[in-house]
Amino acid sequence: MISIIVPIYNTETYLRECVDSILAQTYTDFELLLIDDGSKDSSGVICDEYAAKDSRVRVFHKENGGVSSARNLGLNNAKGEYLIVIDADDYWCRIDALEQLYNVAVENNVDIVRGEYKAVDKNGTDLFARPITQSKEKIANQIIDNVTFLSDAICGEFFFVLCLVKKSALDSIRYNDKRSFLEDMELLSTLMLKPLSCIYIPFRFYAYRKIENSASNVPKVKNLKDSFEMCYMFNNLSNKTNDQLLCNFYTQYSIMMYYWTLDTITLDAYFSRRKELIIELGLNELQKQVYNWSKRTDDNIPIIIKVSPIIGVWVFKFRHFIGGIVRRIKNR
Repeated sequence: MISIIVPIYNTETYLRECVDSILAQTYTDFELLLIDDGSKDSSGVICDEYAAKDSRVRVFHKENGGVSSARNLGLNNAKGEYLIVIDADDYWCRIDALEQLYNVAVENNVDIVRGEYKAVDKNGTDLFARPITQSKEKIANQIIDNVTFLSDAICGEFFFVLCLVKKSALDSIRYNDKRSFLEDMELLSTLMLKPLSCIYIPFRFYAYRKIENSASNVPKVKNLKDSFEMCYMFNNLSNKTNDQLLCNFYTQYSIMMYYWTLDTITLDAYFSRRKELIIELGLNELQKQVYNWSKRTDDNIPIIIKVSPIIGVWVFKFRHFIGGIVRRIKNR
């Protein structure tokens, strides 16, 4: 009934904990697709060991092509009625994770069920678990539409690993294999163009391991590029839907992705290169586009959207400087 997809690249340290958490599930009617994306450590051998012990485990060895490419290989070979993805350095912290997600999906006949996560360190020690907000509590355990799912359930955290999805709902939608950052954001946002039935449950089953120097935590110019490209992606999606509420949501995100990513350039890793980055990333042209898109919405648009990128970066830097002073005064 369920295909579980695990993209793997050089994760020998954590892979067994990940796979064991899956094989320990109380719900057992699943296939486990381990996608070895050209690992150079013993990850591939570990995968083969599990396949030899459990007939539900299928292993695919491929040349390294990135996490999106690995997930796509899994999606293309999945046989289950439902799909779920888990990263190889993470694990499920509940043995009834699949049972809970599957039961909700079947009992309500929905296309997608989303749960919650907690963050752990490299040793699996709890770091934090974001509280369930009032907006999430209001829409929990009931069938909701795409816009409500995007705004109140996903709420800025586009984590596909938290979702059990009908394979028929995903259909031919796949990850952009040229993207290794914010790939979930693109996939989920594209999926939401379809008229789906969705449910959010305040069920914390996923342990997300925050590792220093991991791909998502190390500053990279490519990550900046991918993040700014989301502005164009959301604008394109806004032009593909006839649903006015969904169109407004995508338009707002096309604007706010510029706002949020411009703030990132104030980090020490980027700030000294700000002028060079603005040229390299084509931000002067993007700023003009974002300002034009902002005219389609009635929301109050931050002043940063209306000024040149270099001024915008300085505004953010000044705001952080003042914020730091205020925090120091409060802490005295």
